[in-house]
Amino acid sequence: MKIFRAFLTLLIASLLSSTAFAASKVTLSDVHLCCATCKKAVETAVGGIKDADVKVDLVKKTVTVTSNDDAAAQKAVDAIASAGFYGNSGNDKVAIKTPGAEGTSSNADLVGFHNCCVGCEYSIKSAVNEVDGVDSTVVKKRSCNVKGSFDVAAVLKAANDAGFSASVKK
Repeated sequence: MKIFRAFLTLLIASLLSSTAFAASKVTLSDVHLCCATCKKAVETAVGGIKDADVKVDLVKKTVTVTSNDDAAAQKAVDAIASAGFYGNSGNDKVAIKTPGAEGTSSNADLVGFHNCCVGCEYSIKSAVNEVDGVDSTVVKKRSCNVKGSFDVAAVLKAANDAGFSASVKK
């Protein structure tokens, strides 16, 4: 019985040290998470990152990455962005990097954002259409065509503010 208790104590200590005391924890806020498919997409994106765990909160619209170090956390955050999601980390070391864009355009294709349902599509379209100079927006599975006379950086910022990561197709 004493051996079993000692084993159990060691097992619990090991589990606590590997999960509760991770060296890096980053919470992305204001992420577009409208449904279970959005949640699953984030979890799948991070699933392949060694030494990184993810917790998605649909109600709070947050994604929390816990890892052994900042490098693993950054890989997880990069994978989340590649899956088409954006969130503010409030962290100087680990954050989603946003692609730069300059100038005005009359026609631009945004690519790379997550769009699994009508909730995603509505959010993308609503955010982009709020930008001054945007006349029309056509949203497809992982792209969005924007027409008008608009500041490209403002359109990307609107997408980010709505919780989506995107870039301008060159």
